[in-house]
Amino acid sequence: MPITLGPITGHTTTNSVKIWLRGETGAGGTKPVAAIDLYQNGQRVQSRYEPLTAEFDYCGVARFDGLEAGTRYEVRADCLHFPSDQAPAVGIAVGQAVATSPATHTGSFRTATDTARKIRFLFGSCRWQEPTFPMSFSMREGDIPFRSMARLHNRNPYDFLMLIGDQVYTDAMGFLRRRKTAESFFELYRDTFEKQHFRNITGKVPTYMILDDHEIEDDWSRNRMACGGEEDRERFNIAMRAYQAYQNLHNPDTDAAGDPGAQLWYSFDWGVFPFFVLDNMTRKWTRPEDSDASSKTTGQLEAPTMLGAVQMKALTDWLDQNKDAPKKFIVTPEPVFPDRKNRELADKWPAFDQERGHLLHHIRREQIQNVVLLGGAVHNTSFTRMTCDQDPMFRVDSLVSSPIYAIPMNFTNRGKMILDGRLNLPDGETGTPHTFRYKCAQDDFFSENSFMEVEVDADRETMIHATAYRRDGKGERAYKF
Repeated sequence: MPITLGPITGHTTTNSVKIWLRGETGAGGTKPVAAIDLYQNGQRVQSRYEPLTAEFDYCGVARFDGLEAGTRYEVRADCLHFPSDQAPAVGIAVGQAVATSPATHTGSFRTATDTARKIRFLFGSCRWQEPTFPMSFSMREGDIPFRSMARLHNRNPYDFLMLIGDQVYTDAMGFLRRRKTAESFFELYRDTFEKQHFRNITGKVPTYMILDDHEIEDDWSRNRMACGGEEDRERFNIAMRAYQAYQNLHNPDTDAAGDPGAQLWYSFDWGVFPFFVLDNMTRKWTRPEDSDASSKTTGQLEAPTMLGAVQMKALTDWLDQNKDAPKKFIVTPEPVFPDRKNRELADKWPAFDQERGHLLHHIRREQIQNVVLLGGAVHNTSFTRMTCDQDPMFRVDSLVSSPIYAIPMNFTNRGKMILDGRLNLPDGETGTPHTFRYKCAQDDFFSENSFMEVEVDADRETMIHATAYRRDGKGERAYKF
């Protein structure tokens, strides 16, 4: 039986790549094994067998090292079945081609170049799809944006694609269908990842993912784990198992998703541009008083937290280490700004102003320039700039792209957003208050299904040229800064 999903090209560096696929159990109790070959100009370069286990719904990943920078490779991938006592060794390189059957699936990718001063990438978030009637039309409609991405890539190739939250909506039907079993989560991922155009673009372009709340449930936080009972804890465990299988395996290495203490954030570089991808979800406490109810936390938190102390330190250390980068990108599924008018939403950044202030003041105090935030989640698209009244050198830019696909009732229009905002945030070290202002011009905001292309050129005065595309591939807005 051939692979059922993939291959997806995952984390790619100058000399390595992760290739993801899904197989399936075979007849007669045979053992499924991933078989993957890499070719360059028609010549086989490396081959590997990798394990596929029921725990992760027969998803697996192979990492290939020792590749050449800036080089195109072809991928051939298959799922083979062996009697248990005849299965080959997995996790090691082998000396001959292994994906040789007529059922082999193919893909391709280009490795990064460490000195690249110009890159092009796509990003987006929120793919609302539900296979249950009467919403099953969304499965077809939600694949159209990926057809547009592939057409744009064929015209002018992208270096990578980032899908930054809500790759699936486990709760799309609300109380009408509440998925509770591992199989129901796996089934949703399979239905979503099998779509033709999604498979096409992710098989050609290195793809990075991170979760947001809908991979678990709307407005999720760790308070549910501490106080919500066994059903909520079981839901988290199932959701993390599915996230590990379908998203995290092909990301840069992190802890395995599942343990509430797992560190799922990660960073990577593409050329001279560093990226830090935040986990906005699994470290979040909306009510600090609940923290001492969790066996995973020692003591009580002093304030609500989006990131947690360990992740915040990793982020600020990364900012310090990359201070001289021409542009540095923080991927934050929940946008740091602009805010929604409903500031009572307990899981958004306005509910974490102490932490938001810590991040912004660190950027200001350390005089870190050229920080760009890439956000999603809010079901609209925008470009917004933040400044500080007390520090004319401070500037942070924010690009938000959301949703890749949602039905019309799920958009957040201009009237629900604060697009000309003011935040009074004290410096946690000195106690001195500072006024941070942000502004999104009317023409820089819209609410439609869309995704965003970003071109960055370190040698251009206006380094970033970004274009927001409607799902049919029509350019909607252009941003230059």
